[in-house]
Amino acid sequence: MFINPSKKVVFDAASQDVRVKYRYPFGYTRNDVFALKEIGQLEVVWHRNSDYSEGGYWKLTVTLPDGRKVERRPLDSATADQEEQAKVWRAEIEAMRQ
Repeated sequence: MFINPSKKVVFDAASQDVRVKYRYPFGYTRNDVFALKEIGQLEVVWHRNSDYSEGGYWKLTVTLPDGRKVERRPLDSATADQEEQAKVWRAEIEAMRQ
């Protein structure tokens, strides 16, 4: 059986790193730290899902240097607002990398 951990991702402009904390059941945790400049493409992506009234939602996907991806989905229900929020997050992270 495969269990997905909960994730907490912190983009830190001061230290120029990205910290990812994975929390697995039974108290096991894992902490990874990556240089902010080494993260891959920041993508605003449409996630198709028929369970949602509009057929899906927008999300921001970040590719970490080890190939794993982390995602953040806006909570707003209007898809146009979701896309705009994801683009704002992308711009904020890009600004930290400079």
